[in-house]
Amino acid sequence: SELDIEKINAELLEFQNRCRRLPKGLKEWQAFLDLKKKIDDFSESCPLLEMMSSKSIQLRHWERISAVTRHKFNVTSESFTLKNVMDAPLLQFKDDIEVYCA
Repeated sequence: SELDIEKINAELLEFQNRCRRLPKGLKEWQAFLDLKKKIDDFSESCPLLEMMSSKSIQLRHWERISAVTRHKFNVTSESFTLKNVMDAPLLQFKDDIEVYCA
């Protein structure tokens, strides 16, 4: 199925707003810090996901992304999901991925 980036961004914004509205005392908890990092990282990944989900991205692009991230993307599989992509260290190789998807 198609990746609905607009819906993802809207839900992400809602999570960010909820985090901002939490009581100040909670914001010092490790659980809060971990959650905030996860949300921030996902937010930073969204532009990459949008580029990677473009119809112009071919198997050769995925092979380059796979080589640089050292992560296997089985894009032709029926079971290929967003989780498979998010399991890769995308942010660590953000600049390279942007070049491959441009």
